[in-house]
Amino acid sequence: MDELENIEEVEEEVDEELDDCEVVTLTADNGEETEFAILDVVDCKGEQYVIALPTEEEEEGGVVIFHVEPTDDDNCDLVAIDDKPTLDAVFEVFKQRNKDKYNFE
Repeated sequence: MDELENIEEVEEEVDEELDDCEVVTLTADNGEETEFAILDVVDCKGEQYVIALPTEEEEEGGVVIFHVEPTDDDNCDLVAIDDKPTLDAVFEVFKQRNKDKYNFE
């Protein structure tokens, strides 16, 4: 099974866990705000990634993986990842870290 298909399957299980997750509001370049529940922060190949799920039911697509990019002012930008090999690698780390929390089969 493709890793991206696994990401979508996890969404249903994660919905039950949202009450326990930290929720953040992210603002896109166009000014649109979206709330995300942070599921995990993982390191993969020396880089940090945030695995998040939009909290709004009308948002489609399931889990989003963001790359953490430090800024000059001691903050960070979260940049959505769309590169399939990177998504697969990061999601594999997420699966290993959370194998007892979610059913990835």
